[in-house]
Amino acid sequence: MFDNIEGARKVYADETIGANGYGIDDYAVEALNVPDLDAQIDARFTTTLAAVQAISGTRFNAAQSAITEANELLRLIKRKLAERLNVFFGFNDDDGD
Repeated sequence: MFDNIEGARKVYADETIGANGYGIDDYAVEALNVPDLDAQIDARFTTTLAAVQAISGTRFNAAQSAITEANELLRLIKRKLAERLNVFFGFNDDDGD
């Protein structure tokens, strides 16, 4: 789960090859002029990754926290960012991830 979320963060920030290129984050700030939304998404990636790392064993509350953070991150990307980009992100809730 952590690797999937970290991978999505790296795609968002264009850090997939190790260097920080021109990613969706830069486009959101420079072209869309929504630095506040970029900051919210960046912060939500951080809190989601922290929540996932906090999961140990069968601790239901930690898992629920991670799910809540991940859902909020998806909401920001699917609704707020997609609306500003005038695109549709096709996250499938039924794909087993």
